[in-house]
Amino acid sequence: MAFVGVAGAIGISAFGIVVLQGPTYWLGLASYVIWGSCYFVATMLHDVKVRRRVAANDALVCWQCWYPLTNVEPGRCPECGTPFDREALRLAWTKALYRR
Repeated sequence: MAFVGVAGAIGISAFGIVVLQGPTYWLGLASYVIWGSCYFVATMLHDVKVRRRVAANDALVCWQCWYPLTNVEPGRCPECGTPFDREALRLAWTKALYRR
């Protein structure tokens, strides 16, 4: 037993589950593939941006606001006020970015 839905593309299986059939199924699948690909590319670009900023500033970048801390006195980030220690920050960024 099937009922007509969006362009006749929705049906009911033997177990009462709504199943997409026909063109709606392929459009839905294509949208998942497109959005998934966009998310993957955006994530990769974000990762490259973070790695470049950290590498350019000798791994001295604030955890909270990404402010470069290379020419800042140790203590607190002037941008957001987060406390930091130079060696601990370098070690933390190295572990976070280069864990494999």
